[in-house]
Amino acid sequence: MTLPHLPTWLRACPRPSARFMAWRAGQAVLCVALGVIAAILLSPRPPLLEGVPFSTSVLDRNGRLLRVSLAQDDTWRIRSDLAELPPQLVEATLLYEDRYFYWHPGVNPVAITRAALNEVLGWRGRFGASTITMQVARMRFGLNSRSLSGKMLQMLRAFQIERHYTKREILTAYLNLVPYGGNVEGAAAASRIYFRKAPAELTLSQCITLSVIPQSPAKRKPGSDSDGDLHRSRKLLAQRWLGSHPEDADTLRALDFSPPMAAPRDLPFVAPQFTQALLAEKDRERPSEEHIIHATLDAQLQRIVEQRITDSLRRAEGLGLKNAAALLVDWRTMEVRASAGSADFFNAEIQGQVDGTRMLRSPGSALKPFIYALAIDAGLIHPLSLLSDAPSSFVGYNPENFDRDFCGPILARDALTQSRNVPAVELEARLIRLRDEARDNRAAPSPCPRTLYEMLRAAEVPGLKSERHYGLAITLGAEEVSMRDIARLYGMLASGGTWRDLRDTTQAQAPARETPRRMLSPEACFLTLDMLATAAPPDALQTFAPRGAEDPKAVAWKTGTSFSFRDAWTAGVFDNFVLVVWVGNFDSTQNNALAGRVAAAPLFFSIAEGVRSSGIDKYVPSLHAETSRVPGTSHVPPITHDWHSPQNLNLTRVTLCATSGDIACPHCPRTVQSWFIPGRSPISICAVHQLVWIDPATGLRVTAADSIPGGAKEQVVEVWPSDIQKLFARASMSRRGPPPWAPGHEPRTGESTSSAPAVAIVSPQPGLQYRMIAGEAPPRIPLQAASSGRSRRVDWFRGTEPLGSSRPDEVLLWSAPPGRHELTAVTDDGAVASVNVTVSVTSP
Repeated sequence: MTLPHLPTWLRACPRPSARFMAWRAGQAVLCVALGVIAAILLSPRPPLLEGVPFSTSVLDRNGRLLRVSLAQDDTWRIRSDLAELPPQLVEATLLYEDRYFYWHPGVNPVAITRAALNEVLGWRGRFGASTITMQVARMRFGLNSRSLSGKMLQMLRAFQIERHYTKREILTAYLNLVPYGGNVEGAAAASRIYFRKAPAELTLSQCITLSVIPQSPAKRKPGSDSDGDLHRSRKLLAQRWLGSHPEDADTLRALDFSPPMAAPRDLPFVAPQFTQALLAEKDRERPSEEHIIHATLDAQLQRIVEQRITDSLRRAEGLGLKNAAALLVDWRTMEVRASAGSADFFNAEIQGQVDGTRMLRSPGSALKPFIYALAIDAGLIHPLSLLSDAPSSFVGYNPENFDRDFCGPILARDALTQSRNVPAVELEARLIRLRDEARDNRAAPSPCPRTLYEMLRAAEVPGLKSERHYGLAITLGAEEVSMRDIARLYGMLASGGTWRDLRDTTQAQAPARETPRRMLSPEACFLTLDMLATAAPPDALQTFAPRGAEDPKAVAWKTGTSFSFRDAWTAGVFDNFVLVVWVGNFDSTQNNALAGRVAAAPLFFSIAEGVRSSGIDKYVPSLHAETSRVPGTSHVPPITHDWHSPQNLNLTRVTLCATSGDIACPHCPRTVQSWFIPGRSPISICAVHQLVWIDPATGLRVTAADSIPGGAKEQVVEVWPSDIQKLFARASMSRRGPPPWAPGHEPRTGESTSSAPAVAIVSPQPGLQYRMIAGEAPPRIPLQAASSGRSRRVDWFRGTEPLGSSRPDEVLLWSAPPGRHELTAVTDDGAVASVNVTVSVTSP
């Protein structure tokens, strides 16, 4: 053969032998192989799972799934480590997909040769050559492995992956990326969607079922196995499994039946508004840092709350009530346990997708307890102080009561539980005056809020306008707050006056949100809850009898109704929980049935009953709370306060007149025991009930028992100050006073006509025993006396030893030595009272 087109010198060269050509070809192949090997060895570490978008799973405090979100590429893909997957699933996957995974370098040469011969020789059957590593390369880098060039690139990528990753990492990537039909990818997502359980809970039959789907996901996904391909594949893999696990023969008989399998639409969708807020916060603050949110919610309590809302609205259907929301918080840690944002998330008629727990609404009277707590701390009232409920005007503001009526003089406890408006407005006005006087006197600023507005501002209520904008109307709900704001405030009451932010997740929060703030004294919190706990529930709920706060079954609760009947509220504390309930319409439609006691209180007590009957977090007094950590909280210790117990508080129980609310005198016909804060609570001896003398013949009053022939008879009458008498008159309430004076018996100016005592010891109480530890400083006992006369000084004595002097109602601290002591209080106008106390010594 001649090649005329070649140069003469080239045509004269001898032709190379076949051996030479083979040697050259071998050199070329070797160079290419070495280049490929060098490229693989020197290639940078390729991404495996980095940058892959994953779904976010929201779990409750016990690990139960609440919700799963789609990944950014609209795929159900839940990230999981190999240790989180059952070993049976891993073994079954390797048995079906790549039995030699741990022995080949990313490409199985035997499988490649077999597949190539199948293509050349046209053998019947299907021989897969892709290893798990090659599949990871195809999925991760989007390779087209159906072409020869694509297959070669897939193998090169497989070698590269094997070079930089361990077999465990490669297998983890595969089980996170492999398709399981539709837009479901990864074993964890398939387990959650198809079997509605965590991967670790899968049975052997379910593991085998999942293991065969990735080889043909379009044909074998649930709902599309029309020709039984999934069933045949499961049986084939089961036979292979029994070859190495014959002991599982009985277990795998279940494969003869089609397993019940769910779909993505069957995924849990619990507390949708709450979980949506968590997902939005995660996307906003840490979009790629985590794929699991550990919520503080309890799925069981959530179901109870949602079911009670549904049942309550069904019973109230005749009243036109269609929507409600509820928030349940564990006040020990301020963790949200249940959050129902609406009655039905999918009901467009009620705008069900709105989160009612975060919507700003008028609270009505739901915040009145905090005015009373502030007034207690300011020394304005104690629970049985007498307040005014009569028509009043406050700089042009004329508040009325819900029932358009007035009670006249009323005890503070009753004014709060009956939600009287005028006394609350008067207290807020007095708090503002005290605050302004302190400012005018340039007193040191108080670390705690002094008015309701200051408290709301310190509690970070959003959207607050200036204090002047609301005026005294803030007392009755002129401001707008959310259910979460109210829950924080009631949680502060339960925890002894320490305000803390709500916790939605168990993850660490920003330091500013973790910092507690003191807003009230523990004593004021206890007295306020004690008052609220005496309120009788609605008639149909008498199983919740009114109790004092010391009773472990007590429920301290308060209602609220917004202007024009647009919002009905009930908020309160029971056991370890704060519960806030709202009933109304998101579009603010008016309904006369939207009154707190009518619409919200029945739902409140229904939820409380459901929570108690569930047995979840049963109340245990936290006297030793440092050893009673709350399950599910790894880094937030529960608060050590116990709202049922007045122990270790600066409180003294005193006997008061049930009518006047002052220290009972011997003539008070009815007395009650009540709490009193020594040195802070206003106190005086009852001067209303007085012993007078009556002429039996005329019924007129005389000056003394022996001032008339035959003697006068004694009678206890009510003698009210003139301002209180006016309150009774304005409230159209008649009170029987003392009879008029008999002629010639009118008292001279300054002459006393009453036998009421002039001084009473408030602290310490009779028979009280104090204990001191040997070797430590003696206890400091507060000495306080109340006087009904004009005395300005009280001198204290232990026996005949003077201890010091104080003004009436002022506290004198005395370091008491061991022993039994008789203490005597003597006023400067000659009144005397005594009390015995004992100080005992105990060993450390």
